[in-house]
Amino acid sequence: MTRPAPFRIALVGLPATGKTTYIAALWAYLRSGLSETKYRVTRVPDDTTYLNAIAKAWSERKDMPRNSPGATDRVEFTIEVPNRDPLTVVIPD
Repeated sequence: MTRPAPFRIALVGLPATGKTTYIAALWAYLRSGLSETKYRVTRVPDDTTYLNAIAKAWSERKDMPRNSPGATDRVEFTIEVPNRDPLTVVIPD
């Protein structure tokens, strides 16, 4: 059986509204070693340096870099949840 294409959602907002903080907390949660019955990341960016850096800064209650590096200035990853279609989170951070 072929899986459906992942649903895509973009996280956007005005400056200083908490987008980077949300991304950092979400990434830290998703990469925290959850059991297979929970959310899991099935497709990650080629370079997770930015996501790891903001998650680390967030967990240490430090200032986070506000923009992702690279030409596209976009980060995306796919999350799977049991009994639901995959969801790709697109972050033009």
